[in-house]
Amino acid sequence: MPRLNWKMLFICIRQYKECAVVGKPDPIVGEIHKAYIVLKEGCCVTDTEIIKLCEERLAPYKKIREIEFVREIPKTPVGKILRRVLRDRN
Repeated sequence: MPRLNWKMLFICIRQYKECAVVGKPDPIVGEIHKAYIVLKEGCCVTDTEIIKLCEERLAPYKKIREIEFVREIPKTPVGKILRRVLRDRN
């Protein structure tokens, strides 16, 4: 699944600064999607609001099951998101 679909969805929220979606191992379905989100200063949105938005606009297999709000998303010196670091947090 292209990451662009999630990015376009999160753009609708307009309260986030950055986001990254990675796979998280799950004993029942194998793998679920987990989002790491950096919110803009002064913005407040809950994980349940974002999950509800995903349920309304994404296919069931694309839904985000978990959300973690973080201060920053790890990146390389070039600016690419270090997804393996996020996966290791699980």
